Amino acid sequence: MKTVVVTGANAGIGKAVARQLAQAGHHVVAVCRNEARGRAAVDEIRSAVPGAKVDLVVGDVSTVASTRALAEALLAQYPAIH
Repeated sequence: MKTVVVTGANAGIGKAVARQLAQAGHHVVAVCRNEARGRAAVDEIRSAVPGAKVDLVVGDVSTVASTRALAEALLAQYPAIH
């Protein structure tokens, strides 16, 4: 099982990618700006893919500073990101 980070995982392509990776058996770290929308997407993926390992991380990649902060938080929590 690989740990993968998907930004924008609450809608559109990001959500579809997160779901496909969960179906493939990977540990998905769903990064979303909005916690409520992110939680809804994670719950939907978990319902569609029984036994899926999907975590929600609230973060933003719209600025260099926020992207660095997100990267530091992710690396602290997930030492192996594939």
